[in-house]
Amino acid sequence: MSHATICIRENDEDVSLWHYRKGSTRSAIRVSPTMVSNDGEVARTWAQAGLGVVLRSQWDVEHLVAQGKLVRLLADWQFDRADIVALVPGRRGNTQRVQACVEHLRAAFAKPVWQFNAVQKR
Repeated sequence: MSHATICIRENDEDVSLWHYRKGSTRSAIRVSPTMVSNDGEVARTWAQAGLGVVLRSQWDVEHLVAQGKLVRLLADWQFDRADIVALVPGRRGNTQRVQACVEHLRAAFAKPVWQFNAVQKR
């Protein structure tokens, strides 16, 4: 069975290779995106419109899955995680306030285990 896929282009990443795992089993699938965006919100909106399957973070789509607007695919599998990057000013602008903010974010994002889900319109 073939599905239309939506990919999100970030930097020079290979956005068409989706890695997933279940326990110690790891696998990957090469998708041929029918639509590509560099904006995650746009890609999510396309999926909500029924235009294809998209790989998104749980925090980004869990409310839409709960509302029945999207459905999670491959629920028994987990997809690779993505790093969260904080961009801060150079050494002169890296004040104690900025450093405190970064430490707060590091602690806040360390607690939940964000998962990536393949989702499509219900």
